[in-house]
Amino acid sequence: FFFFSSRRRHTRSSLVSWARRCVQETDVILCIKAPEYTPPRKDLMRHLFETHFTPLVVKQSFHWIVAIFVGIFLISGIVAIVNLPLGIDQKASVSTGSDIYNYFMAQEKLGDAGPPSYLIFRDIDYTDQKTLSNIFDLLDVLSAQSDTIQKPIVSWLKSFKMFLMESGDWAKTCGTQGISAYPFSEQMRRFVDIKINSDCCLRYGICGEQFVKDIIFDKGGEIETTRFRFQHPPLRCQEDFIRDLQATRYFVDQYHGKFKQTKQGEEKYKGKDIDESRQVFAYSLFYVYFEQYYYVRGVLAQNILLAIAAVIFATQLITSLISALFVAAAVLLTAISLIGVCYLSLIHI
Repeated sequence: FFFFSSRRRHTRSSLVSWARRCVQETDVILCIKAPEYTPPRKDLMRHLFETHFTPLVVKQSFHWIVAIFVGIFLISGIVAIVNLPLGIDQKASVSTGSDIYNYFMAQEKLGDAGPPSYLIFRDIDYTDQKTLSNIFDLLDVLSAQSDTIQKPIVSWLKSFKMFLMESGDWAKTCGTQGISAYPFSEQMRRFVDIKINSDCCLRYGICGEQFVKDIIFDKGGEIETTRFRFQHPPLRCQEDFIRDLQATRYFVDQYHGKFKQTKQGEEKYKGKDIDESRQVFAYSLFYVYFEQYYYVRGVLAQNILLAIAAVIFATQLITSLISALFVAAAVLLTAISLIGVCYLSLIHI
């Protein structure tokens, strides 16, 4: 068997050699000198993990230390969320050169004077006695808020009420004889025509001209909008601005719907929502900026809930609902812990 195989191998080799000679083929063998062998570099990070980090992580004492720090960060985060100041400095967040920016700069420079504000009424019936009574009640409530509003609240109502008294000593001087025979809009027009330098104003204090910018008539000659003027105390920081805005808006909102509307107002605001049909509201220039703090917390909560819902949905598609809930809880706790770290590090967010 060995002889047959060898001969067969030899015969095959001879045939191959003969075929190569026929085609003049030459065998070429390449020799390459191999470089000297060097052992691989030792992985330093892997060595450190295996010798130091891994043994430390498996220790029970390390678990307790991590749990304590996580608890501290979570508690600090919750405290920070509750006491988190709203927004950043107003001068840093508004456009340089804008009206609000110039207002805040002037307010800081002339800080001894509080910002002017206005109480605005729209399309209400001033001939209705219950409406007038509610207006005076609102003015009394606002005047009692000495921490947020400075007295007096400048109103045309008292002067106008005196103007309508035909039996007063000023009736002849102010021209109010027979004034009750005229409609309310005409009475108001005559009232605002009383000049500041007239005898009626100088002797009796009935000065309608000073309220000419506070009363707006519509195209039909009826009173559409009026305003009362008041002033906030000097405001120094964001907490002062936000406090005065929220306190004023709170008391004013209590009187929404307590005033009788004119026929024009009923037609104008029919089917409108509460913001568009509001009968009375307070306004000041700094309200434009700080009004966002009424809903910024709600927007924050909404965004967090939407983000967590997205995490749960995406994770649930890959694994399971239980795993998704665990991942969402981990994300939420990480966010709260991060806020706690910033709070403890005195980093303003």
